[in-house]
Amino acid sequence: MYLMLLYFSAILAEIQVTFLPVTVGAVLYNHAEIPKEVLQMANQKHDLVEYPIQENVRLESYWRDDVGGRGPAASLYVYDDEIMRFDCFGGDNGHCHFNLRQTRGRRWMYPEGSFQDHIQQSLFDLRTNLNFCLQTHQDERVQEVQIEHGILEQAAQQMEAHLLVLADKLQQNTA
Repeated sequence: MYLMLLYFSAILAEIQVTFLPVTVGAVLYNHAEIPKEVLQMANQKHDLVEYPIQENVRLESYWRDDVGGRGPAASLYVYDDEIMRFDCFGGDNGHCHFNLRQTRGRRWMYPEGSFQDHIQQSLFDLRTNLNFCLQTHQDERVQEVQIEHGILEQAAQQMEAHLLVLADKLQQNTA
């Protein structure tokens, strides 16, 4: 058994992990070379409002302005893990991430539309796809969470109002 462990340790020591280069803005980095300032620019939240849903569950709405995009956004957290993120960036840039840590930021795209269209799509996704995101999460605690839908709906309506205000400010500034 000891010799087998030594053998596997030797094999593991030979394995090298290779990360593909990452583009941040117009600059191409290897993962180990990404400056701390660039990493801190990711998912910058402004005008953050939190909506507690129940123990260990919260919804946040905020203005996002960083290398990943610019516009109204919202996130739903369970046990401080971002289960869904709604990036309502308008045009063909709106999308929803799910189980971010687990899927490494994978997302589904929204149809081309306005900020308001993407906000409405995010509400649909929150109401319709949240249970899927919870049930497919790798953490059993997250899978077992039963969302209090009445409180979630109240928070979703407040989130919508906040995101619409943020979208209106953006459109007023570009008009």
